[in-house]
Amino acid sequence: MYYVICALILLYITISIQINGHPIEKKKTPSNLSKPDENQLVEGDMLFHSSSHLNSRGVAQRGVIWTNGIIPYQIDPNYTPEQQAFIVNTIRKMERLVAINNVVCIQFRPKQSSDRYFIEIVDGLGCSSYVGQGGASFHQVSLEYPKCFTEGMIMHELLHTLGFYHEQSRPDRDNYIRVLYENILIEKRHEFEKYNDTFVDTLNTSYDYSSLMHYEKNTFSQNGLPTIEPLQANVTIGQRHIMSSTDIREVRLLYNCSAIGVTLPEITTTTPQNQYSVNTTVLSAWTTNSRKYIRRSASVSHTYYEAYRVTVPINGSYIFTSSSKVDTYRYLYSDSFSPVDTRQNLITEDDDNGGNSQFRFETNLETYRAYILIATTYRENTTGEYRLIISGLASVNITLIDDASTTLVSSATTNEYATASSKNVLSCYDGELTTDLVIYNRENIFGIYYYNAIQINVPMSDNYVLISSSVVNTYGYLYMNSFNPQDMSSNLLAKDDNNADNKQFSISYKLYSSITYILITTTYNSNVTGNFRIEVRGPAEVTFSALKQSSSTTRPTSSPSTSRASSPVQLNVSVIYFISQLLASYAITQLLRVH
Repeated sequence: MYYVICALILLYITISIQINGHPIEKKKTPSNLSKPDENQLVEGDMLFHSSSHLNSRGVAQRGVIWTNGIIPYQIDPNYTPEQQAFIVNTIRKMERLVAINNVVCIQFRPKQSSDRYFIEIVDGLGCSSYVGQGGASFHQVSLEYPKCFTEGMIMHELLHTLGFYHEQSRPDRDNYIRVLYENILIEKRHEFEKYNDTFVDTLNTSYDYSSLMHYEKNTFSQNGLPTIEPLQANVTIGQRHIMSSTDIREVRLLYNCSAIGVTLPEITTTTPQNQYSVNTTVLSAWTTNSRKYIRRSASVSHTYYEAYRVTVPINGSYIFTSSSKVDTYRYLYSDSFSPVDTRQNLITEDDDNGGNSQFRFETNLETYRAYILIATTYRENTTGEYRLIISGLASVNITLIDDASTTLVSSATTNEYATASSKNVLSCYDGELTTDLVIYNRENIFGIYYYNAIQINVPMSDNYVLISSSVVNTYGYLYMNSFNPQDMSSNLLAKDDNNADNKQFSISYKLYSSITYILITTTYNSNVTGNFRIEVRGPAEVTFSALKQSSSTTRPTSSPSTSRASSPVQLNVSVIYFISQLLASYAITQLLRVH
């Protein structure tokens, strides 16, 4: 009996190899399009090299800090000169914040050929960083433009680079906050782990609600309700504006900074004292006549909102602040805003960074682009007066949008708004998931899944939104250059399940005209077939090409919308594969009984 069981297991392994083949070599993703695997991200934005392990957590361990406090860097040339200057100016501001009597504490400098360790700052997907110097020679800091382009967001990621973790993971956190697990997305609950003194060194500092490294109160919320509740009244958590006094002290302690040594050079860039010297103020109110919508992250609650078109005469950093007796919330969009798709074109959002339940955020704005500011409330059906204050180098142009159209589209050269524009060109592709298509296991989840591969090319580089429409529960994956069913993580840029309504996927991504993209449409559940439609919205019409289904999909082999011919051999292989999995399961069960 024992030998029979072993033979069954060997049969399963042999069949699997014959069906799945050998994995192909992964292609390296260009740095400007790099995307960390979300399964590798710890607490949303931290990465670790393979030589690092969570058991070595702790900001005070010498293997984490950078030698002599020097962090060599190189900046992705895909950033514009203005964007690169904003990053460098933020770095210089950070250096001065932690300096003691203007004596150098930490120093970011351009990479030299002799540097063994360095960081690469890239316009990737989202905001993330490796923690500490790490074991590899270099690591990436992803600062997606414009999503991550505030001083606070950049400093937050660079604090990870210096070796710091999130504040709420401290061992003493239960004395200061309550984690509301019932409001957290199930797949994100592990991101709220608390570490003991073996993993984390608090450097003998007190818990800091105002830390730049603290989660916001509704981080990873599944219903718009708070996921973290401070035990102390009238405090704000999760600010992304500036390093707190405790943040500064911890850097000084970790890097053993002194008031004796080399001093920093004189400031040659715009100083914070005059950078926000001009204020633009707007007074308005939410009333029962104001428009209502379901704001982002608010589940099904309806809130009143007002929309403003904002343009600036000078490139630079601007601060938006609210003042009201009600709890305010705001969103900033690029070019257009749709109340039925609140994810599209979103740059940044904020709730309580201004204190007293008021929003406050800082972001970099450019003269060639128009923005839409959505001013709303945290709680549903709330009315009341509010004041907007926008501070910067010059007065901004801000206009209330009183058009009741469902989609508000802004132009940098006109005050008119319409339901369509050059940013809202629709392209459609109709396809079908049938048993004739290649079968594969989705991300090592047991089951038989059918998928459809579509090549997408765009005529101009910009942000695009890809949305599925079907009666079945769809799942979408976006790849660059090629797709290998045996290695779904290779070349993966983005994926989504239910960001659109009715269990449909919605992927928003910046696509480049020089890159070939492959969209994989499949299903959340196994053994499901059906028709689907892909709608792509962006500044120009995109082209679709149906791809031949093979072990590695790299180039179109048929004209658009041409499906693959039926393959009886493929179906037989699928049946054999399924039976082999059942045999292996049975064999393992019997083997356990034997022992």
